[in-house]
Amino acid sequence: MKEDFLVRQAVENDIDGIIPVWKEFVELHAGLDSREAKIPHAENIFREMLRERLRREVPGILVAILENEIAGFILMKLEREDPVFPEPDFGFVEILAVSEKWKRHGIGELLFQQTAAWFKERGISQIQLFIVPANTQASSFWKKMGFSPYLELLYKKIK
Repeated sequence: MKEDFLVRQAVENDIDGIIPVWKEFVELHAGLDSREAKIPHAENIFREMLRERLRREVPGILVAILENEIAGFILMKLEREDPVFPEPDFGFVEILAVSEKWKRHGIGELLFQQTAAWFKERGISQIQLFIVPANTQASSFWKKMGFSPYLELLYKKIK
């Protein structure tokens, strides 16, 4: 199935196809953890963020196209730790989302492989990301891709 779809850099015309996949991603995470719920006009904000990112020299957005639709996408960026670390530059995966319709077809894996190559071309040797702990499917996927825990993010709401 992997040979049936194309992974490429996103363009502005892809935004309308990215949004339904993003909405599935948002709904899934909000159902797993209420802290992941988005504000009412989040879609408009996300659309504008995509437009702004696509205007950059290095937008960091790849899409997977299957049967003339966007089956998944990944947002990534270059980051820098404090300069006291031996390798302060790292890649950061912000979102990897695959439409429910296309899960278990190797799309997430191919998006990640293309992302790893994208980072490697830019001299990056490490990638970081966050997962929602309740998303066991994502946790299993990222472990399968070779990721292991590094830092633990703790949370407390104060009133």
